[in-house]
Amino acid sequence: MDGQTYNTSGKDGGSLSVGDASKTGFYQRKFLDESLTDYTNIDAKRSSTPWVVFRLAEIYLNRAEACMELNRHLDVALKDINEIRGRAGIKLLTAGNLTLDKVRHERKVELAEKHRYWDLKRWRLAHLDVSKGGLTNFRGTALCPYYNVKSGKYTFETGVPEKRKRLFLEKNYYTVFRAEDLSTNPLMVQNPGYGN
Repeated sequence: MDGQTYNTSGKDGGSLSVGDASKTGFYQRKFLDESLTDYTNIDAKRSSTPWVVFRLAEIYLNRAEACMELNRHLDVALKDINEIRGRAGIKLLTAGNLTLDKVRHERKVELAEKHRYWDLKRWRLAHLDVSKGGLTNFRGTALCPYYNVKSGKYTFETGVPEKRKRLFLEKNYYTVFRAEDLSTNPLMVQNPGYGN
């Protein structure tokens, strides 16, 4: 525009019509080493910032969930949840209002960026409709940035990407065995939902 070239993030530059949910480039900047300045070669673009595999909050949440599932050490579960809530400035829970659903909700809000799918799958809730807390029929929303050349400002709009709705079948909890895997052991049977 106006004889200038603008860089866009992603393969399509901001259209909802192709169905991608992230047009902002925010995903690309997470965990990026902001001190890098030389972008003339591929090696300079690499970051020495380590990828976060476990966060302390996840460790607390894992232990709290295990305590709740076992119905033991509930005082530890309460302490773990309140450690996370206190750090965020959220009202602390009491022993009387700590439930497994509260722990699961804490996981949802604290670890949404990469754990939600796996949590719902592990809890065997993913096949439920999104209105019941599952993944089926989930569409999500997109945040699309548009740069106005004349004003020099960005406008951010939300919308629903033109993706199909998500469908999670009960058989998706399992992995299909290949025929050659099954043939190695006559006692081995195919996982549910994948035939014989």
